[in-house]
Amino acid sequence: MLGFLTTFTLGDQLLSGIKLPELYGIRNGARWKWELLARAPVTPDAVFLGCSYELCAINPEVIDAAVGRRLGRPVSTLNLAASAASLHTQYLLVRRMVESRRLPRVVYLGVSPNAADTTNRWWLINGLRALGDVRDLPAAMSDAATFWDAVRTALFRSRFQWEDCRIAVRRLIVGAPVQPPTKLQSVENGWARWTGGTQSPPRSGSAGTSPPQGAFDPAGTCGTALRQAVRMLHEAGVEVRLLETPLSTRGRATEGYASDDAYRSLLAAATAGEPVHFVAPPAGLLHDETDYFDPVHMNPGGAEKFSNWLAADVAAALVRSQPCYVESRNARCR
Repeated sequence: MLGFLTTFTLGDQLLSGIKLPELYGIRNGARWKWELLARAPVTPDAVFLGCSYELCAINPEVIDAAVGRRLGRPVSTLNLAASAASLHTQYLLVRRMVESRRLPRVVYLGVSPNAADTTNRWWLINGLRALGDVRDLPAAMSDAATFWDAVRTALFRSRFQWEDCRIAVRRLIVGAPVQPPTKLQSVENGWARWTGGTQSPPRSGSAGTSPPQGAFDPAGTCGTALRQAVRMLHEAGVEVRLLETPLSTRGRATEGYASDDAYRSLLAAATAGEPVHFVAPPAGLLHDETDYFDPVHMNPGGAEKFSNWLAADVAAALVRSQPCYVESRNARCR
C-alpha cells in the first residue's frame, strides 16, 4: 500500500506539471486564471470572477477603454471567470488573491443558479482540482461522492484527469480533434471569444423544459463559500459587487433565473450584514437573436454591449472605493 501511494503521488506530481490543451469545459481553468493574475505586470483595478457566463460576457479591453475615458486615466481589469466554476471556486481564487496581496480595488462576483447549486457536483470539485488543498475538504461535503472525490484531489493535488486521458486517447486512435466543434478561444486578458462558426441563435418563447430545482442552502457549500469570500475581501479593503449576467429568454426560462426564491434567499442570507451591492442589467439590453451564441453565453457582439454597460458601474465603483484603498489595504470598506 505504501509503495502504491508513493508511486501514485510521484506520478500525480509529474502529470500535474503537464500543460493540458485548452478544452471547452476545461477543469484546470481556475488554475490558468490564477496564473493570469499572478503574472499580471500590475495589480488590476477590478477583477471579474464567475462561471462561463461571465467568461464569455465580460471583455476587459472594452471596459478598460470605456472606464479610462470616464476617469481620464488608464485602467486595468481582468476577467478571471472560468468554465464550470461554482461559488466555491470563486472563494478559492479570492483566498489566493488575499493571501498573495494581489488585491484589486473592486471584485465582481458572478452569481447565478448554476454557480450556487450544490447539486452541481463537478462544478464544486473543479476549484479543488485546480486550487484546493486539504484545508478545503470540509467545504466539499455536500454529498459522499463529492467528498471522496475531493479527498483524492486534495491529497494528491491531481490536475490530470481520466476525462483528459480519454480525450487524448480518442484523438490518437480516431483522429478526433482536441477542441470540439463548439469552442471558445481564450484571449490574453482572460475572456473567451466564440470561434465555433455559425450556430442557430436561441429563439424566444418556450424553453422546452421545466426550470431545474437546485439545492440552494445558505449554510451549505456555496452559501458558505460566498459568505467567506465576501468577508475576506471586505477585511482586505476591497469593494465587493454581486453581478447577474443576462441570459437569453430561453436561458432564463430554463434556469428559472429570476423566479427561484430559494436562490435569491441564498444570496441574501449568505451576504447578510455585509456591505455588498447587487448589479443587474436592465431588461432589453441584449437581444436573443443577435447577442448570444447559445441560450446562456454571449457572442462577441453581446459581450461588447454588456461590457460597455458594465463599464459605467466599474467607473463609479472605482471612484467610490478610493478612500478604502489605503496603502495597508486592511481597512474595511463601508
